[in-house]
Amino acid sequence: MPSTVDGPYRVLVVDDEVLLRNAFKSYLQKHNYLVATSDSVEKAMPLLDEFMPHALIVDGHLPGAVGLTLAAHVRTSATHKHVKIIAMSGDPVQERLAHMLKSQYDIFLSKPFPMKSLLEAIERLLPKKEPADA
Repeated sequence: MPSTVDGPYRVLVVDDEVLLRNAFKSYLQKHNYLVATSDSVEKAMPLLDEFMPHALIVDGHLPGAVGLTLAAHVRTSATHKHVKIIAMSGDPVQERLAHMLKSQYDIFLSKPFPMKSLLEAIERLLPKKEPADA
């Protein structure tokens, strides 16, 4: 990750469940993150370049392509390889797949999980900003 970041951290949330997506967005905004959302891998791809997130929160089971496809793209991209990835899933098959592909993400969360767990995961991955940086 670049050593200097202007403004709050940017987080991209990719989940096909609109209620979860909106809940994550609202919760993270209350904690001073800039948040963009997408309901699919296809729609999230251009957001990577437009929004330039510092962190990606991606569901493992999405329509059209699994979330780990997006994670693999981020990991192999020169532009986005610094992005921290939090994978999540409530599907036991996806959870097993995610555990086999640990190199594709930084943290895995099993759905359902408390919102505080998501915030703690992001805070573990993104360094605290100094007051002068905020």
